[in-house]
Amino acid sequence: MRVRAVRRSRFTLLTSSIGKKIAAAVSGSILLGFLLVHMLGNLKAFGGIQPGAPDGRGGLWEIDEYARFLRSMGAPLVPRGALLWTLRIVLISALVTHVALVVDLARRNRGTRPLGYARTNYAKASLTARTMMWSGMTVLVFLVLHLLHFTTGSLAGPTWDPSAVHAHLSHAFRKPWLAGLYLLALAALFPHVRHGAWSAVQTLGWNDPRRDARLRALATAFALLVVLGFASVPIAFLAGWVPDSTLAVPGATP
Repeated sequence: MRVRAVRRSRFTLLTSSIGKKIAAAVSGSILLGFLLVHMLGNLKAFGGIQPGAPDGRGGLWEIDEYARFLRSMGAPLVPRGALLWTLRIVLISALVTHVALVVDLARRNRGTRPLGYARTNYAKASLTARTMMWSGMTVLVFLVLHLLHFTTGSLAGPTWDPSAVHAHLSHAFRKPWLAGLYLLALAALFPHVRHGAWSAVQTLGWNDPRRDARLRALATAFALLVVLGFASVPIAFLAGWVPDSTLAVPGATP
């Protein structure tokens, strides 16, 4: 009976609002970690051509070398691509879990709050907090388009080659409208990441009145670091600060 009671209490915690908030915070933290690592990987677009790895132009762009590493990491100990797909499955699971829980919690909050409380809370909530669902949906839509463009190549056309990352970045971000769309999406990402990081700290119980100001500042700094790191790539290509490698993709036009 005691074992059943423990199991029941654990199940109740997982299905309660508190349990769902914790799960949303953990899955969101995984996604925040991915954003940071992905941003750092994107900065390899500034690395130039590395000698000793011929690709028809006397070397391999550093970001292309990084892409090759991701596809082959763990080999030959594990099959080629196995670790990359494991990471993808973890990230997809975290994303689906996070979106589903956030939507469920928002729905539950709207359904259970008294009208007067909801109005009072809405007045006190920041603009970022009130628009988290909208910024999140904007980021989600952009993420899908981004994956279709740069990961699967579905929107890149018949010239798409997963090994020519630098060339595809150059081809895409030398178009002002596409670089601008990317920057607009990053503008929506900034408040979402900043508020999400701070909310995760609160939900996981790491906040403390004595250090809340510093934690908020760290959440803002983290969001700025991620967004500015991502934004630097399209800005650099658009401004011509990075060499044009579009000719490396057969049939591509600058």
